[in-house]
Amino acid sequence: MSRAFMARPRVGSSAATGVFSGGDVTRPDAASRRTLSSSPPVGDSRDAKIRPEWFERVDACRRSVLNESAPTEPATTIQDLATSLPEPSSELEHTIAVDALKITAVELILRSVQRGASGHAEAFCELERIMAVIDEGSVGTLATRVRDTSQSCTPTAIAVRIRQFISANLMKHLTLPQIAKAVGCSVRTATTAFRAHHNMTIYEFLIRVRLLHATRLLVDTDLKLASIALLIGFRDKVSLHRHFLKRTGVTPMTIRKRLAGEDVVVRRLAV
Repeated sequence: MSRAFMARPRVGSSAATGVFSGGDVTRPDAASRRTLSSSPPVGDSRDAKIRPEWFERVDACRRSVLNESAPTEPATTIQDLATSLPEPSSELEHTIAVDALKITAVELILRSVQRGASGHAEAFCELERIMAVIDEGSVGTLATRVRDTSQSCTPTAIAVRIRQFISANLMKHLTLPQIAKAVGCSVRTATTAFRAHHNMTIYEFLIRVRLLHATRLLVDTDLKLASIALLIGFRDKVSLHRHFLKRTGVTPMTIRKRLAGEDVVVRRLAV
């Protein structure tokens, strides 16, 4: 087990994809992904105390769900883990419990992609949804929030569901009424929630995601522009050209000929 994890985290810090090292987040090694620590960090104030037996139970619960032989949906596993975690009694214990849930969520999503259960885009959206639910409240009510999130009407939950739906249906002709119906709300609620969460309209997000996909196809394949346009949901290559020029300042052929750096285009299309 890496000794880096045993350094005490700052209260409110996040280690969803790493381990603690002097207050900073670093990438975990194989051992630190398997277990939180052989012993808990020790707090130096009354509000920062960590009970050794509590820490050991958190570690055991986390390892138990990760060692399950039958794969389950990441959200379901996180719900089960939240239910089994012992109740924290201090702010630092709560922080550690939240970080344990986030680390486990990342591990489960990675496994889901590795076994082919989901694509990268879907996996990212699922991880975003789980992280948003974890951050919305206390650990004690997390299981209920995860269970209800698919039908939740909070702006964050609606925005995440919209993003998931668009990513899964990128090549289809999508309209705002279709998207709103798919996530279970009105067009007005959908557009308001998405803009509040992502600072852009649903339409703009859809166009940018399609252009990001087109950028990858332009760089990695020899497909004609008309074929790429149809694959990502545009009517024709004229639409593809127009949207690229408007949002990136370059044309599709400029990207294909490597006259414009792919990283520059991706930054301009940041979603």
